[in-house]
Amino acid sequence: MAAPVTSCRLYPFWLAVMQMRTRIRRLGWMVWVILGGALLLVGAALLGGLSAPTQVAGSVAAGTTPQGMLGPKAEPAGKATVPQAVYSPAASGRQVIEQGSVSLEVSSVGRAMDLLTARTASAGGYVASSSMNGSGASTMGYLTLRVPARVFPGFLGDVARMGHVTGETQSGTDVTGEVNNLAVEIGATRSEIAGYEQLYQKASTMSALLQIEQALTQAEANLLYLEQQAAGLHQQVQLATITVTLTPVPVVAAGRGIKVGAVFRGSLATMLSAGRLLLAGLVWVAPWAVVAAAVTAVVMWWRRRRPARLLS
Repeated sequence: MAAPVTSCRLYPFWLAVMQMRTRIRRLGWMVWVILGGALLLVGAALLGGLSAPTQVAGSVAAGTTPQGMLGPKAEPAGKATVPQAVYSPAASGRQVIEQGSVSLEVSSVGRAMDLLTARTASAGGYVASSSMNGSGASTMGYLTLRVPARVFPGFLGDVARMGHVTGETQSGTDVTGEVNNLAVEIGATRSEIAGYEQLYQKASTMSALLQIEQALTQAEANLLYLEQQAAGLHQQVQLATITVTLTPVPVVAAGRGIKVGAVFRGSLATMLSAGRLLLAGLVWVAPWAVVAAAVTAVVMWWRRRRPARLLS
């Protein structure tokens, strides 16, 4: 009874084998080509430089260049080079970004903007932005000037003397630490790129070349980013920024000054008003004056008659 059970259990396996054999016969020589190519790749990987990819992978993970691989820089064929940094910080001295702002009242906003543009160019700087809004007494002018840091204090004073100052600020930001850190990172990244290029020359397998190429591309992109940051800081340190706001001088409204004619006319009008009041008062007093005069006359007559009666 066991034999039939075993045959039943083995039947699916043999059926799968026979199906696979039929498929292989249908594919024919293509199967043997694929299997042969796979065997060749496996053999090359086992016999070739597996040590180089392992070493590169460890270096990339640690963020450093493999030890003992730095040497004269040899440029592989067809590879683009990364330009050297255009900025290296000074060994001593502080790196300070200077900024200032001035608000002025001027007689002519347009003329003041033209004059500031000319003076900025003569000082070795340039106008980063400018705009003018409004018209007449409501005209407003705005300029952002970039001038060399060495002339910043004197230039700011010259701008303030162009009109009536209504506001002024001046500040500085020390970026020495940031500049020095960028210089260190740039140097380390260049050394890392040099190590990868040396490994690229010594790699003997396609897989090793691909890994080195990927690590080298990432390092070159990082170097370009760091150099752009350093160049931006360098420009901000070398060129100070001045923001200027221009407004027209307020004009005194007409009619607020002292005018002799107006004063005389006002005095004459006051005098006439006083005369009219005086005349009205006299008219009002006239009847009482007549009565008072009559009473006074009667009293004086009576006093004159009294002594005469006494003598008779």
